[in-house]
Amino acid sequence: MKRITLSLLSLQLLAGLLMAADVAVNIGETSLTIPTPRGYVPVTKEMAALDRDLEDFVAPQNTRLVSFIPEQYLPAVQRGEIPAMARTVSVQTNKKTVPSTITSSEFARFKDIVRRQNDELIQKAEKEMPGLMDKASKKINDQFNTDLTMNLSSMVPFPPHDESDRSLSFSMLLHYSIKNAAGRSTNGVGYVTTTFLHARGKLFSSTSTATGRTWTGRGSFQKTGPPPF
Repeated sequence: MKRITLSLLSLQLLAGLLMAADVAVNIGETSLTIPTPRGYVPVTKEMAALDRDLEDFVAPQNTRLVSFIPEQYLPAVQRGEIPAMARTVSVQTNKKTVPSTITSSEFARFKDIVRRQNDELIQKAEKEMPGLMDKASKKINDQFNTDLTMNLSSMVPFPPHDESDRSLSFSMLLHYSIKNAAGRSTNGVGYVTTTFLHARGKLFSSTSTATGRTWTGRGSFQKTGPPPF
């Protein structure tokens, strides 16, 4: 029995290591390899319930390439549960850019636009966010037979805090509220770090989200941060 138990544990460990491998994705006809962030595992199609929920938070103009969750939640997800996760990572691309080949000079101009128009881009995102919040609220209510309403009250952008020839990272502070069926509201804060990336002529982004007061105030997450793409 002990030998069987050890064998099962070895298989589970091997499965975990395999799941933590890099992820191959396609943007149009271009193949890319996305490294799995340390301490995370990729969300696979076998994690059907979680995969559907994560898709509900994707903006209509984007395509989600892969999502990552902290590895500590893997056992619960494999049981079909959807645990409340303080951190997630989503890699996405804009549908309009999929057929295009983005040059280095075009990406440099894109970064200039992001720096100059950060506030305008946030305002545009705020206008789109209520629809996403309504969709997410409905999904949660249908799934758990509850009556919750989620609202985003503000999005506060920070200046870009990290940049290279092929990347640009900036973050936002979010204030949100959740109202239950009795009308009682719970307020919370969250943080989003978006890293725009340019590789093999393609433009895509990595978005790391965190809830709770884990922000250091210096432009990076405490202990863990955006994936090292």
